[in-house]
Amino acid sequence: MKKIFTIILLCIFCVSLIGCSDKMSAKEAEELAEAHAERAIKALEDAQNVADTVSTDDVPVVEEKLSESDDGSYEDYISSLSRNDAKTLDLIDSAIGKLLDSKVNYYYKYTSEGVDDEQFQYKYWIKDNAVKILFLDDEKLSHDITQNFVYYPVFGESGKYYCEHRDMAYCYAGKGPFGSVDFDEYYQMNPHEWYDFLGSNYYYAYEDIVDNYKYYVVDFKKDSLTYRAWINNWNGWPIKILVYEDVEEEPLESYMFDDFKLKIDDINV
Repeated sequence: MKKIFTIILLCIFCVSLIGCSDKMSAKEAEELAEAHAERAIKALEDAQNVADTVSTDDVPVVEEKLSESDDGSYEDYISSLSRNDAKTLDLIDSAIGKLLDSKVNYYYKYTSEGVDDEQFQYKYWIKDNAVKILFLDDEKLSHDITQNFVYYPVFGESGKYYCEHRDMAYCYAGKGPFGSVDFDEYYQMNPHEWYDFLGSNYYYAYEDIVDNYKYYVVDFKKDSLTYRAWINNWNGWPIKILVYEDVEEEPLESYMFDDFKLKIDDINV
């Protein structure tokens, strides 16, 4: 590179010195050209040395914009969805909306498995602000009183114990009512309340088929936990909710809402 640059400079100076040949000898002209060429090469080397000392860290880098921002906001998640996934979220919104727009008037079998595999299983009837909860395992209030359901005539307030069986001799102390029971002694959130608790922001995971019914599986994020819900594609009923710290690990808790029936008749007590 240096030789080429030297030759170019010599040619330039030779051309420029032709017009000055009557003022200096050929040897003097050649010496002058070589001197100028050496100074030019020295200047080029100095410039290259300066460039070599510049750190690439000082050079700004233009990065490609990611589909999601660093904070992973829900708005960025929505904007990054494909057309098909965005359409799926519209269908999920519509299904959930059907349930939330309806009255709290349904029957379901509720199963919860919490810490240490402790399991609770009940049948729920909820209508017109009243709640009936039937235990799948009978309980005894005392040695002579068997009760197997509670009835809360007013949602959120205390209720009474009762006993019912096809063979009423089973309820040897009578049908009741018996002692009072606090509302939160047995009551657990119904599907309407679950949606209110989880909020409206969710992340679509996949579709699943359970007992020939189609369900959308979605993740709600809340308090560093993931609530994964199986939502019926037509009526928005959440048949199952699993709670995770990490969805790749075993769930911390599970909540099942089986055998549901919307729009029940009057609650029998």
